[in-house]
Amino acid sequence: MRTAIKILPVMKYKNDNLAEVVAIAKSKGYKVFGFQKNIISQVFIENTNGKVGTCSAGNSDGVHFGTVHKRSQIGTGFRVDGGQLPTEVETCFAFAPNWASPHDIKHIKKYSSFDDYLKFNTVLNYFEI
Repeated sequence: MRTAIKILPVMKYKNDNLAEVVAIAKSKGYKVFGFQKNIISQVFIENTNGKVGTCSAGNSDGVHFGTVHKRSQIGTGFRVDGGQLPTEVETCFAFAPNWASPHDIKHIKKYSSFDDYLKFNTVLNYFEI
């Protein structure tokens, strides 16, 4: 089992809004994880209840939040409508977006924590920010 134990300083984010998301998440006591060494454009966030979400820097200055769930026929997560402002970090912890169909919802199996996520996602080397 891989674990995200290293804590490395991050020097540069793709945009200021992603940096703000990280600062807000950490101020709430959430753990934030990255995997890119130079410019960080996506992070995974674990809240204090073990829920995992993601945030990516947009092509301009915005951010996009997404849910995270175990791989299934519907993928590994959903982009969340709204959630474009760094202060809307909570949107990434939703079970599913409001537009998800009953078919989608029945296939969602959430991770119990970021450590649980790491058991199934072993390709990238994650570090805590």
